[in-house]
Amino acid sequence: MTLLRTVLTCLALNTAGIAVAEEQNRTFGGQVKDFVIKGCLAQFGDHPFDINDLESLNYKVLAPSINVLNGSSVLLDDTQTEEPQLIIISGAVNVLGSATYKFLNSNGWYCLTTNVSVLGTTTIDLNAEAHLTQFNIAVGSEVKINKVDAAGKPLPAPTPEPTPAS
Repeated sequence: MTLLRTVLTCLALNTAGIAVAEEQNRTFGGQVKDFVIKGCLAQFGDHPFDINDLESLNYKVLAPSINVLNGSSVLLDDTQTEEPQLIIISGAVNVLGSATYKFLNSNGWYCLTTNVSVLGTTTIDLNAEAHLTQFNIAVGSEVKINKVDAAGKPLPAPTPEPTPAS
């Protein structure tokens, strides 16, 4: 029970930090929000966003996903954008369950800020054109990522190139 309490506290602090930064940007000078955005962008390396102009950055924050002793849960983002969009998933906790994330925006640059899975499995269906990274911590997580089309249907696995005979 102590581990569960610790995990939920970490998620709550992380989520609260992003929510407070979103709602009270002036109070904190945007430091928490900017820290998370810059951290996510740094994990991508090459990306289409202007790190020097965070005010006009096209981004959104998805609510956290919490799954404790539940069979399964789904977090869906099927919004399509014309331009690249940074999508921050403000936390994911999965304890003794199965979580599925469907990230279907072909222009999406998805960033998980926390992914904690204790004796659970997380499956991510990611649009083949989208990007995914993680910024922060991963504790005991088993994550499976599937490339999918715009409708969320799995793409066929690539055929391995034949090895030339010596």
